[in-house]
Amino acid sequence: MMKPKIVLDIPTFWVDVINTQFMIFPLTGSFKFPSVITYLFMYQNADHFSDLGLNVVDINKNKQSVVFWTELIRGDPGDSGLFEFTSLFLLVAYKILNGSLPPTFLPKAQECLQLSKYVRCGDWFIFEEYAEIRLYGASFKPYRLPKFVPMRLFSLEFIRQSLNVDQVHFVPMKKGLFLKFPKEMGPFIVNTRQAA
Repeated sequence: MMKPKIVLDIPTFWVDVINTQFMIFPLTGSFKFPSVITYLFMYQNADHFSDLGLNVVDINKNKQSVVFWTELIRGDPGDSGLFEFTSLFLLVAYKILNGSLPPTFLPKAQECLQLSKYVRCGDWFIFEEYAEIRLYGASFKPYRLPKFVPMRLFSLEFIRQSLNVDQVHFVPMKKGLFLKFPKEMGPFIVNTRQAA
């Protein structure tokens, strides 16, 4: 079977994207400009994203807009959607841009957990399907993270566990706090303990 030729109809693409953004604006309150970049990146590198199961043509074998190629980007990502998006899209995009697969945890994230051989506040664990970080003293089960953990996801999990360590071990004893406020972590700034 002959592979269909993919041609991007730019005006239709922008109409579809902007219309979709306007339709969900009352619910989200913002435009998702990264989704536009994602669509363009996916269009230019369609061969690399075979794991996404792209639907390049519709049921009548007519080419369709890149906006309709996958539900992974169109839908509102819940926890599982974000996990899949990171595993199936970001990991491949990183490889295309840098020429090699990224480490599960970027060097900046590794540095946050283990500043040196003697200064450590936690560990990372890489399993077959997911990864985890565990801060020493955290009293609850860590969230499962994708095989590639962007700094944004790492920061949220690090902050969540840091607040738990603080609440369990330092606040009741009225000792020096593990987490000093305001605490900047990746793209986030934590100002209060109620952030979790």
